[in-house]
Amino acid sequence: MINKQELNHQIDLLMEHGIEILNAIAGITKVLSEAQEDPQPQPEQKKKKGKQAPPNPTPAPASLEENPEPTPAADPPTPPSPTYTKEDVRKLLAEKAAANDGEYRSDVKFLVKKYAKGGSLKDIDPADYAALVAEAEALGNG
Repeated sequence: MINKQELNHQIDLLMEHGIEILNAIAGITKVLSEAQEDPQPQPEQKKKKGKQAPPNPTPAPASLEENPEPTPAADPPTPPSPTYTKEDVRKLLAEKAAANDGEYRSDVKFLVKKYAKGGSLKDIDPADYAALVAEAEALGNG
């Protein structure tokens, strides 16, 4: 027999890590798009008549090389989470609990207990609304 609570816990862990991965990808994409939009201009060298200086025997610094080694980026900026009210969360949870003839009612109760200190929607910290909504929206979509 499948332990539904353990399965839900494992799904929650996957979702949390998936969100972290998506945030990292978004940060990398932003950095790359900014680099393509704002390339560093290359200084033009004017040719002078007469004597020319000999080429510089010292190698160029790594920052001026054409293909520098990628440097590990700092933590990518996290996109702001949408803001939800208790009414928004209550409406979504009610819709999910009633969907498919109540198929997800026990899952919704599990999510409320997971985020609530007292087991009720009123006991959930508003800072956790976005995470709760993300998990609730995933019900029935997998």
